[in-house]
Amino acid sequence: MELFEKMEQTMRSLPFVGVRVLAGFDAFVDNIVHVVAERTDHLNYTAMESIPEFFRVIQGAAGKSANLELVRQQQKAGGNAPLFAICSAALGAKVSAVVPVGIGAVMPVFKDAGPEVEWMSIGEPGNTDALEFRDGKLMLGNIGDVAEIGWDRICTSIGEGPFFALLEQSDLVMLGNWTMLMGMGTIFEALTLRLESHPAKAMFFLDLADPKKRSREDLRHALGQICRLAVQSRTVLGLNRSEAEQVLEALSIGQECSESHTDLQNAARVLCGKLGIHGVVIHTTRMAGACLDGMARCVDGPFCSQPFLTTGAGDHFNGGFATALGAGMDLEQALLCGVASSGFYVRQGRSATSEELADFIKSWQENTLSL
Repeated sequence: MELFEKMEQTMRSLPFVGVRVLAGFDAFVDNIVHVVAERTDHLNYTAMESIPEFFRVIQGAAGKSANLELVRQQQKAGGNAPLFAICSAALGAKVSAVVPVGIGAVMPVFKDAGPEVEWMSIGEPGNTDALEFRDGKLMLGNIGDVAEIGWDRICTSIGEGPFFALLEQSDLVMLGNWTMLMGMGTIFEALTLRLESHPAKAMFFLDLADPKKRSREDLRHALGQICRLAVQSRTVLGLNRSEAEQVLEALSIGQECSESHTDLQNAARVLCGKLGIHGVVIHTTRMAGACLDGMARCVDGPFCSQPFLTTGAGDHFNGGFATALGAGMDLEQALLCGVASSGFYVRQGRSATSEELADFIKSWQENTLSL
């Protein structure tokens, strides 16, 4: 309880004001979609509740066909970097996002996404249909222009000098979606080279974004680049449980990564040691564990059995956790900020301000949160 009370007081002191964040480099327009199970009339329908239910329909169509109706619930800003940026800005940080959000003008879906973010566009966003179910989501993406983003695109769109000026001013740099950005390796290399001659104060937070579609060889190469970046900076790798299992497998590490405090802490500790980086954090739907500079901690989250929205929950965990570290909070506080940011988001469908997060933590402590 002492941690909750301390965190509530910290949030009410507006701890993120003055924290400068730089986020890049993906962006998507997300269509949040329901799959119709049964339609009763032109206005009313029942949505499929679970991924297994959806799977049974797909499996039953083999050798035949199926006609699936999708109903868009909302269109919103998406992508690892934009959602991270919006979460961080809502908490009170000053955020610049170098992401593809439109040519000529920032698309309204990003411009009107909520808190003020300095959008610095490097192209057109991709598109994602996010099929939402009670037990998870299926992301059907059209990557488009995003796949071509690399160091050359940043230099031609923003300019090397202005980008490095942002880097030197930042307390936190978020690098997201290695999986879909085929040129992310060139960005890792450029940043490593720059930091060798111009050390930066920023902590680097990296999100691989589900590397299943990339080869294990590609993943190991990226992890090697992250190791080299970590020599020059305080680098933290953020993973969900599936991503952590893939990284452990790619590195031939036999560590369990089950949804338990002990396993999450041990997996984070082992990965920190193997990669030689400052920190690793692993989050699940119910908890989050991390190892940072040799210290391991795990906290339970405010699990929600009937979420309003799940697409972006992981990005909000990352945004809350990393921004808290950027503000100088300790590991346990940062984990609590991460799970609370995600817990608020899945219930409300938007990012929390620092004051709202304080109220949320108070309600969580008092067991008055919606389930």
